[in-house]
Amino acid sequence: MQRRKTLIPLIVTLLAIAVPAGAIDPFRPSGGTERQDQPRAIRLTSTQQLDLSPYEGLGTWIDMYDADPWKYPELAVADLAQRGVQTIYLETANWHKPAGPLFKPTKIGRFIEAAHQNGIYVVAWYVPGFKNIYKDKKRIRAALDYVSPLQETFDSFALDIESTVINDYTKRVRRMTRLSAWLREKVGPDYAMGGIVPDVQSLFWGDFPYATVAAYFDVMMPMSYFTYRVSGRAAVKSYVTANFTEIRAEVGDPSLRIHNIGGIGGRSTRREARAYTNSVLNNGGIGGSYYDYPITAEREWEELYPLIGL
Repeated sequence: MQRRKTLIPLIVTLLAIAVPAGAIDPFRPSGGTERQDQPRAIRLTSTQQLDLSPYEGLGTWIDMYDADPWKYPELAVADLAQRGVQTIYLETANWHKPAGPLFKPTKIGRFIEAAHQNGIYVVAWYVPGFKNIYKDKKRIRAALDYVSPLQETFDSFALDIESTVINDYTKRVRRMTRLSAWLREKVGPDYAMGGIVPDVQSLFWGDFPYATVAAYFDVMMPMSYFTYRVSGRAAVKSYVTANFTEIRAEVGDPSLRIHNIGGIGGRSTRREARAYTNSVLNNGGIGGSYYDYPITAEREWEELYPLIGL
């Protein structure tokens, strides 16, 4: 999910309130070993119906490289409120940045408070490296425990499972599984979480263990960056649909809840953006988003509107 990009100016209007744009394709082969059977989680039975609202409808993403939103959180939130965005997915840290466990904690509070004042959810997301599990846990705990000056907290947490800093496939999956199990134990069975996962055509993780991830996380969030893969309305429809059908088949759950992340923002035509939105709707997605906010073009926002209220 990490990419540097050239930011376009934010066009924002104050209210009383999805995908990286780098030129380098991040989906590179990792040289990992063959997949082996992975342990499934023993999931505790939830005592209540999970609230998946933070993952439903129209969302957008803000990462640590998005200078303008971090400089003016209230202006960014105001603009997103006007666009009908229901959830902001806000990066709180990643494994390779030398900063502390939270990126700009004061600004995080301003994002959360402004969003909540305008009825927008804020979901924290973190990119673990699985190399230093102590560091990963510390940074995850910081997001889960964060409280703003007005006593506001994140509405949910999503784990961005994409780092291949550990080359050995079996070791990487084992550490991912242990970290996911620890995270589920920490939040309990009644806390809804998102699992941000590679798309079905990705090579950099090899045979990705979707079933293992689904055992710990309540919503699967494939990084279906179709602008890296295909072009044209029909091809976009086929590609996005595959990220629903193939992941559900891997997990063995035809009703698996999926929030599909499309993009790259600014790189799709109007017809392609419309095909993405229609595919999310037609495949029973609970939500959709482009990566990421500052680079999403006006033509794309206009085609994403049907996702509002999904």
